[in-house]
Amino acid sequence: MRVYAPNLIKSLALFDLPTTKYNQKQQNSFLERIFKQLLVYDGLPDNDFDSVITEALEISAARNPAFEIFFNRDFEKYIIEKKHHARWQKIIRDFNYYVDWESRRRNKENPYSPEKTLSQEIIEKLPDFSKQRKNHPYQFDQLYLQTKQLSEHLDELTKDYKEKKDKDLFKVKVDSILLPQKIVFALNSSEAMREFVEGEIVMVNLKIAMDAFKIADRFLERIIDSLNKLSWSAAGQNLQRIEKCLHLALILSPELKKRIIDSEKLFIFFMESEIDV
Repeated sequence: MRVYAPNLIKSLALFDLPTTKYNQKQQNSFLERIFKQLLVYDGLPDNDFDSVITEALEISAARNPAFEIFFNRDFEKYIIEKKHHARWQKIIRDFNYYVDWESRRRNKENPYSPEKTLSQEIIEKLPDFSKQRKNHPYQFDQLYLQTKQLSEHLDELTKDYKEKKDKDLFKVKVDSILLPQKIVFALNSSEAMREFVEGEIVMVNLKIAMDAFKIADRFLERIIDSLNKLSWSAAGQNLQRIEKCLHLALILSPELKKRIIDSEKLFIFFMESEIDV
């Protein structure tokens, strides 16, 4: 993304520097002259879209985020001390087939999941709501509804990323697909389709959901960071659209984190339970 001095001079506090106003004499101060010298005026388009795809794929491919990214100190201590290890290893060994089957099912019914390896062309075709079955419980979940609303606003914001040749806009575009993809994947549990399920399957579904929620949080944080960057050089109606998206993202963020923390607590409860969960 390009950075322009006129927009940044008004808010040097972003760089932990004092704010400089246009009507102050110290505008030609040594500090400001050094700051201007450090600014890079990038007149060339930054359209390295392939690097955006590569980075997104690396985040999505995280192997065990539920046990590596922590939002609750008790859960972190529980995992680090391996109190879950013996029971979980038995569960995952006995139900490894179910993990593969359930993951395929969730992706098959997910309108945000690509059928082929992620690419710029694939991103343009998503979401595909023809894949989505009607009246699944997750479709009435407030977390999904908030995520879907944010994704729709981001899609409108980034629709001209090609013409602008802006990598930051494309990054938001990609993340606006992968965020709801992980949310839908997490919420669309098969256990909700049955009256009775084995306790171990409840545990596996909870672990699958935690993995997806924690990756979703990564994509949401990336969206917030990108929107903040884009706002530096935006003005007028475009700035209003960015601020609207940022507002929705900041509302969603604590809701997602709360869902993750609740899942971590529930995981400990089930793992320590002596009864068939």
